[in-house]
Amino acid sequence: MATKPTVSPNTGAFSLLFVLTLAVLGYTLYLIQTNQHLDVQASALTPSLLFLNPPFVKGLIVQGGFSGTLCAVLLHMFNALIYASAAFGAVYYTFHYLSEPRASAQQQPNSRKLANGENQAEINGSEVMIMLPKYKDHATGESMGGSVDKAPYAQVFYRITTRPMKLAEGVEPTVYQRLYLAIYSMLEAHKDVPASVGTHHADASLRDHSIAVSKKVVEHYRKAGKVEPLAAIAGLAHDLDKLLGYQKKGEAWVKNVNATHHNKYAAFIVSTQRAFNALPEDDRNTLVLALRYYHDPEDLPLGGTGRVDELITALRYSDGYSIKEEKTAGVQSAAALPENLEIIDKALITTISGLNINGYLANQGNAGGWTVPALEYVLIPMSTLLESVGKHLTPELTRQLQLDHETRTFNHPAADLIRERLIEMNLLMTTYKHLKTDTGMFDCRIGISRFSAILMLEKTKLDSLLPGMLEKWGKCAYGIRITSATVDKSKQSVNDVEPEEKKEA
Repeated sequence: MATKPTVSPNTGAFSLLFVLTLAVLGYTLYLIQTNQHLDVQASALTPSLLFLNPPFVKGLIVQGGFSGTLCAVLLHMFNALIYASAAFGAVYYTFHYLSEPRASAQQQPNSRKLANGENQAEINGSEVMIMLPKYKDHATGESMGGSVDKAPYAQVFYRITTRPMKLAEGVEPTVYQRLYLAIYSMLEAHKDVPASVGTHHADASLRDHSIAVSKKVVEHYRKAGKVEPLAAIAGLAHDLDKLLGYQKKGEAWVKNVNATHHNKYAAFIVSTQRAFNALPEDDRNTLVLALRYYHDPEDLPLGGTGRVDELITALRYSDGYSIKEEKTAGVQSAAALPENLEIIDKALITTISGLNINGYLANQGNAGGWTVPALEYVLIPMSTLLESVGKHLTPELTRQLQLDHETRTFNHPAADLIRERLIEMNLLMTTYKHLKTDTGMFDCRIGISRFSAILMLEKTKLDSLLPGMLEKWGKCAYGIRITSATVDKSKQSVNDVEPEEKKEA
């Protein structure tokens, strides 16, 4: 069982003082015994501007003997202590002065525009708080309290250069147009910043992506028959904090590890613009909440209005469609060069030759396709080709076709290009008996498992391109049945177990 310690801090101090006293007395006695005491006394009595020796101490030293020697020793110790303290203090304060960060004379609280066109704003403290005002419950009419959203940030301030826009003479923009122009001037000054550092947005720039989303948000409200003055602004600013989150290293863009996570900071950048303060209060609250929570609407604090929810929905819808268009444009750009098409064709043939058709490669797990000698076709899932063909393409083509990330989706932007190339090589069958596919894919049943979005490749043409491979593939151990043409390319594959129907040899 633990007990209270009996040794106090005072006891330790007393022990140290006692040992020090014995050391001084012992050293004094040693000087006398070795006849060095007169030398110590003489040095203590020698006049010097750098040595403190008060008159009353001199009188004690002159008396000589043990007491005089002791006083001389103590005087030497006192002077040594003074000079050691002075030296330590000088070193400490010099180091402290040199290592202390110097505050920039340009750093000013709140947002301001500098002479070189930069916008600068300092964050007070270590967090940004967004407070929802009090509101009334629509059902009861009762006044409800507000909410506070806290999001910590590592940055002390941000600085984004701008490229001010010139307006036609006589044009007076509205408060909404002024804020739009303030945001646009930042994006315009950084045209080279990508919309993503990976392939999420293909090759689209942040500026172009933001403009596209802005237009789609406006169109979304127009089709709904509604007017939202913040639509264009929210769309343009939804990814604005990527200007801080991305940085260029060499020829590549990478994420800035010292910046806040994307989608948490755009609301603050917009809220520090001068034009933002000119908006009505409800508009300010709506815009900040929509920008802050459109990536994670489930975290939206209670008390938000239906207007915030609608704006978040419009942003998410428009952002998704813009990304899809950007990826499609990236694939079309790659397919525009004949030399790229030749590389893709060779990669497809090489990929098919390495697939585990009928599971003939025992060490590669599941089968990569199916056929039997009596059939005129080989069945290969589109997802299998998407997952495998990138290994045989150049890194640039793999990136342009977005084949270096998740590909298990039937509406992948490269799927149509693969279908077109297989048709060009006379490999793809788009009709089978009474079935005809507009997507280039069929649904089938292998044994009792059903698969969707399957490519049907003509076996005779494959044999001419890959002589000897058909014999290696052998025969599928299960019955193969084509059930229908694939209609919805966005539908994920299913592996339902159903009662076995009549097999087709």
